[in-house]
Amino acid sequence: MLGAALALLLAAAAGPAAATTFRFAATADATARADAPETHYGTDPLLRADGDPVSRAYLRFNVSGLTRSVRKATLRLHARNASGEKGIELRPAGLWWTEAGITYSTAPAPGEVVARTGAYADGATVELDATALVKGNGAVAMAVTTTGTVARWLSSREDGTAAYRPQLVVEERPYLGGAQVHPLWNDTTTADFDRDLDMAKAAGMDTVRMDLGWSTLEHDGKGQYAQYYVDKADTFFDHAAARGLRVIATLWSTPCWASSAPPDVKQDCAGDWWNRNVTAYAPSDPQDYADIAEWVTRRWGSKLHALEIWNEPNHPAFLKAPDQAAAYAGMLKAAYPRIKAARRALLVLGGDLVYSDGAFLTDLYDRLGVKGSFDGLSYHPFTGRDPDDTSTTVGRKYDYQRGTEWLREIMVAHGDKAKQLWITEVGFPTCSAGTHPWCVTPEKQAEYLGDTYRIARQKWPFVRAVMTYNLRNKGTSLDSFENQMGILWRDWSPKPAYGAIRAELTR
Repeated sequence: MLGAALALLLAAAAGPAAATTFRFAATADATARADAPETHYGTDPLLRADGDPVSRAYLRFNVSGLTRSVRKATLRLHARNASGEKGIELRPAGLWWTEAGITYSTAPAPGEVVARTGAYADGATVELDATALVKGNGAVAMAVTTTGTVARWLSSREDGTAAYRPQLVVEERPYLGGAQVHPLWNDTTTADFDRDLDMAKAAGMDTVRMDLGWSTLEHDGKGQYAQYYVDKADTFFDHAAARGLRVIATLWSTPCWASSAPPDVKQDCAGDWWNRNVTAYAPSDPQDYADIAEWVTRRWGSKLHALEIWNEPNHPAFLKAPDQAAAYAGMLKAAYPRIKAARRALLVLGGDLVYSDGAFLTDLYDRLGVKGSFDGLSYHPFTGRDPDDTSTTVGRKYDYQRGTEWLREIMVAHGDKAKQLWITEVGFPTCSAGTHPWCVTPEKQAEYLGDTYRIARQKWPFVRAVMTYNLRNKGTSLDSFENQMGILWRDWSPKPAYGAIRAELTR
């Protein structure tokens, strides 16, 4: 049979930030029949499904071009006769068959039914939900069967009318959706992070964000990697991949030997220097950071979706330097070419700004020349306010919608229209009233986070990811806003926000 996969990128009609839809023509299809076990039907203009004698239609598609998770996949077939009540069924199939040689004797056994139709009429366009079979880019093979004893005839890819040929329609999510986890912290066991990953997956998330501590990884000196930490990271990345979850890693926290902390803070790196805030100071030499970024890329780059350069460099609690912007730009510009040389496909996220800090971003562009040193810009639009509130009672820096659009305007003005914004932290703490200005009730947390995801989906095609901070509470105290940022309580029981996010991500 002729032709290669045809992918037509069409804008779906659900709004300006709707997901991209791809349409793929079948690259192979054929019928396998029990009553002719050695015959192949790879050139027929019709496909057949029958329950007695057993006949199956096999189809293969090559899915390519996806950059986000699959939101929905639909197999569309053209009926050449009426079906009867039982309709047809869709099942997974092995990939090894070839169109020119498949027979009933060589055809793979179909898997369990993933979708079925009811009755349909002659000439109908028949749709089957194939989402369970399409995990991302790559070959997808499937079988169409029926338990009915009247043959169902369907157009094959040799049909003279192009519109009747089998088609796989794949819709991407508008953005990556997920949450922050802390798998490498000392008090997190493998069982703990497995449970976190399971809860993230059950919420419809496709991505998790985690922190990689440079100060732990090279705790004892340059080139001396903490094996227990490496092993734990290896396990986490493998367990995330096994669940189909992408990972965004944030590489930050300076080890004492590399830190620019003053002598009275470093104290010759004696004692528990990590408790003296040495790690928040910028490295004395940005090339040391570039070295560890390259090492991380070579070790785990194939298991990472993106690597974030530092955490909130515009906040003095996370980056201490006489000139924070200059210190950060030095690390970003040093690390980017090293990461891309080690693994070009790994996305490098710059910025990682707390709030929508347009002034800091403008300084990075205009004074410090960071253009060309990142693939996407990440930021953390914490506001403590209703995301639907666009009043001007606060500046754009602290406003979710106006702030996001401000950052976008700055990027476009500097020639980075093609690059996307990544919300890698956003959240609302369920702490006791009066503890912190951001404290909200669990019900308000659910409302505000649901609105945060919805607005990104509806309004901003340039937003690549929305990541909740955190997946799970760090502690149990209701008087700590930091402990109460999770959408799960500390014991993994869900807050209302967990269900609100699941509803948005699985819509």
